Amino acid sequence: MRRELYSTCDGSGLKEISTIPIASSWVLDGTKLLSGRSYINSIQIRTNTLYSRSRGRKIDHQCSQGCTQPETLNHILQNCYASHKPRIARHDKLVEYLKRGAEQHKFLVQSEPSFATKAGILKPNLVLIKGDNYHLRCPSGERPVPPRDR
Repeated sequence: MRRELYSTCDGSGLKEISTIPIASSWVLDGTKLLSGRSYINSIQIRTNTLYSRSRGRKIDHQCSQGCTQPETLNHILQNCYASHKPRIARHDKLVEYLKRGAEQHKFLVQSEPSFATKAGILKPNLVLIKGDNYHLRCPSGERPVPPRDR
């Protein structure tokens, strides 16, 4: 039954939730800052259950922006050309916010440097350096290459 749910528009986002547990930690921690409505909307976005034209339908409805893709939450938030510019602008603002915060905490910060690795070119959004320690950061929380492979 789980596989069947994961293969549908409504359940496809659920299979990824457990892969990065820290990305869901806010569900139990820090929610006092959200109103009930914002909390529910946030949960719906996290679980890919927020309304879209294709959600809950046996036939996928095409994107209302004219794309040839089904209008799923993933498509709207991650792939649709209509949301590309605002998505990139939000990402860039978040990177700048993180950079300023790191600099206030006395980190040396490098923005979007390139590193050659066994897996290919690694280009994190930020490299934070303090003393002998360094951290690679991407706002999405991903870590493209494990530290031992650098």
